[in-house]
Amino acid sequence: MEAIRHTLSARRSHRARSGGSRTGLPINRGRQLRSSCIKGRSSRTALPHEREGIAMGDSSGTVITGAILAGGMNSVLAEGAKALLPLGGETLIERQVREMRKLCAEVIVVTNTPKLFFRTLDPSVRIITDFFPDCGPLGGIHSALYLARNSTVWIAGCDMPFLSSEAAKWLAGNRTSAADAVIPIVHGQPAPLHGIYDKRCAQVAARLLAAGERGLGAFLGSVCWLGMSEETRTKREDDLDYTFAIRDQKDYEQAKQLLMASGLTGAEM
Repeated sequence: MEAIRHTLSARRSHRARSGGSRTGLPINRGRQLRSSCIKGRSSRTALPHEREGIAMGDSSGTVITGAILAGGMNSVLAEGAKALLPLGGETLIERQVREMRKLCAEVIVVTNTPKLFFRTLDPSVRIITDFFPDCGPLGGIHSALYLARNSTVWIAGCDMPFLSSEAAKWLAGNRTSAADAVIPIVHGQPAPLHGIYDKRCAQVAARLLAAGERGLGAFLGSVCWLGMSEETRTKREDDLDYTFAIRDQKDYEQAKQLLMASGLTGAEM
């Protein structure tokens, strides 16, 4: 632990000397460090996949894959799979795909029930299944990272109706070469489902799953991740909480009310 503290202290010292205006939390392993925000460098050497760049991606030119973890059927909601719930004139997963396409060159849906989505999603959306079935979100994260065609992957759950491509772009733009992932810190807690990950994290996920470990906490404890406080992001007045998740019927009704109150539905979002 002393060695870890020493490494983090050295990184803070180096970034403080180099100046700049980027604000975030220190790169850490497995926990949110209780320290003040640090200033990072205003410029950095681009990663190999960032140098290529195309029009679709974040401001640095990074090409991004979007991945939605759709799992299987949900027994709590009578409508069936949460991803197929109607919301704002479209299904929840159609809404998510549309939002991801604002940023991502590729969109993947990870599910153990692929037939559910063939009629709903157009052929450009890749539908894949888990290498480690029935292992929860970590199993889906592994498959998404392993099969993504791009090195940077934005991962979200299928029960999140208000995904934000602007927030994902902000996260990706703050990634450094030392970070395996960039995770938003919302209400003081890390939100791994809406995070930005490097493909190399697939190896970590596979190792944990093979050992019988399924928790996202163990996953974050095994990679270097940079926490970015949502409070530092510039937002629009009509922004909805992108970490909001539909867990049950009550949440579903609340999501419909929030969407109606925002005045934005379907393609208007």
